[in-house]
Amino acid sequence: MIEKAINEKRIEAHFLEYLRGLIHTYSWFIITLAGLHLLEEMSRDYWNPLFLSVEPILVSFLSDKATLKLITEPEPNFPLEYDKAALTEILKVTYNQPYLVQRICKTLVKNFNEQTFEAAIQREKKITRSDVQTVIESKAFFRDAHAYFSGVWEQAAEVDEVQPEILKTLAPAPDGLTRSELAAQTVFSNNELDDALKVLENHDVLKKQGDRITYTVELMQRWVRNKLQG
Repeated sequence: MIEKAINEKRIEAHFLEYLRGLIHTYSWFIITLAGLHLLEEMSRDYWNPLFLSVEPILVSFLSDKATLKLITEPEPNFPLEYDKAALTEILKVTYNQPYLVQRICKTLVKNFNEQTFEAAIQREKKITRSDVQTVIESKAFFRDAHAYFSGVWEQAAEVDEVQPEILKTLAPAPDGLTRSELAAQTVFSNNELDDALKVLENHDVLKKQGDRITYTVELMQRWVRNKLQG
């Protein structure tokens, strides 16, 4: 939001020097800046004075253990259980991305409550893999989680056309593509392709599995595939 305000001339870039001055003047003053960009990407131009004296903290995916606790124990007396297949499916399609995990689980609980309390359907207090698939295969899920998916996409598209073209090319490939296969299906130079791949990997959008390049989060791949299909 600060970057947007500076670019729109609503805040002067000197504001960042003011923040840096506060940090150095008052030991009790602590500021945490959170955003999509990595520190090394933001240390250019007007951001440089502020980032000369900050500590970067990478916020990435949760561990399997933390994700399972988030799912099964969102509160101490959580009344629902998950079977093993349901838990495995959530971890697989989200890659432990916390927002997506929370969004899926919120919808699972909502669906369960609607079935048992409104539709009076008698069912076991257990979430199954079928319940999970019903959620992630619905248009409503991708609509409700649109902020996450569009945020990743817009970040990739704001620099040039290389990153979004890579994402489009990989979207139909469930097992990913090799570097040579990706190059053969795009029109970019080796340097353009390698630079874009590096950024997408640094941002946890893509990952390497052996010699293949694939989406890190399967649900992101599904969203792009749906986007291409209109």
